Amino acid sequence: MKKKMVMIVSILVLIFGFGITIYYALPNKVAVLGYHGITNDPNINNDMKLYVKKFEKQMAYLKKHNYKTLTLEEMKCYMDKKCKIKKNTVLLTFDDGYLNNLEYALPILKKYNFNAVIFVIGKHVYDKKEGFLKEEDIKKIKEEYPNIEIASHSYNLHNHEAMQLTYKDYKKDFKKQNKWLDTKYYAYPYGDYNDDMIKVLKEMNYDLAFGFGPDKEFRKASNKDDKLIVPRLCISASMPMWKYKLRLLMPF
Repeated sequence: MKKKMVMIVSILVLIFGFGITIYYALPNKVAVLGYHGITNDPNINNDMKLYVKKFEKQMAYLKKHNYKTLTLEEMKCYMDKKCKIKKNTVLLTFDDGYLNNLEYALPILKKYNFNAVIFVIGKHVYDKKEGFLKEEDIKKIKEEYPNIEIASHSYNLHNHEAMQLTYKDYKKDFKKQNKWLDTKYYAYPYGDYNDDMIKVLKEMNYDLAFGFGPDKEFRKASNKDDKLIVPRLCISASMPMWKYKLRLLMPF
């Protein structure tokens, strides 16, 4: 009985060791984590608004396990195959430009000295729609949160009809966004894109453009990916902590 137990343990150790060897032999990839809203209401029924205490728990986990949070320039360097990364590497992204990012997420990111990017919808910066970052908020971010970058989520393409627009429509939207925001980084609204949109991105010399999942590019990013269709992982409010940890550890 004792010999049998020793044999079982030995086999398990060999399997575990073999698995670890394979894991570290696989190419390093970046987990581009896609967030949206952050809320202080634990009972809100919106899967795209993460409770602030849950968000801080996730950030604390990254800090504890020595994750590096990339800047967009560092991400570009990796995608250009000019920079190497370690396994514990993430890019933190926030879509839509919600005011609650400034209120709840940014103080936590500053606490842990993390880099992140907010992809803003230009129209909402200047209209009267509440709940979105305005000019004065973006100015405050640049002054008080130097680790936070502002990039484009289009000027006014955040609607499900955007895929029916023309090349000229996209070009007009991008030019309008560029009048107030100097950036070469883009996140597709809803993760949707088409050939005309990509054509405009190329013509306007964008460095990186990010997709989304699920059912699109719901995986880690590799420097073999198209730089204008970089995959991201959606971090929803309903994602349990064990799944968050597992998703970071998975090699793909």
